[in-house]
Amino acid sequence: MMLPPMVGTPLCAAAWWGHTEAARELLESGADPGRREDAGEGRSPQEWATAGDHPEIAALLQGSARPPPNGLTGPTRCRTSRISWSL
Repeated sequence: MMLPPMVGTPLCAAAWWGHTEAARELLESGADPGRREDAGEGRSPQEWATAGDHPEIAALLQGSARPPPNGLTGPTRCRTSRISWSL
């Protein structure tokens, strides 16, 4: 079984856990749907939505995709945030 992201972006977490409204709010607040976790080396929110079997979120993310800045392609280095999981 694949484990959810423990270090990553809030949008990656929402995508993995299937929190559609949280993902929508994050996108509306400016979250980057192309930002990969783990300093650009990990999965994207789109990949987590697909892995978590959440097609509605995957479609939402696909519709929110942005072109890369300055024509750059590939993973973008980014700062990740620690997410504390509580059940």
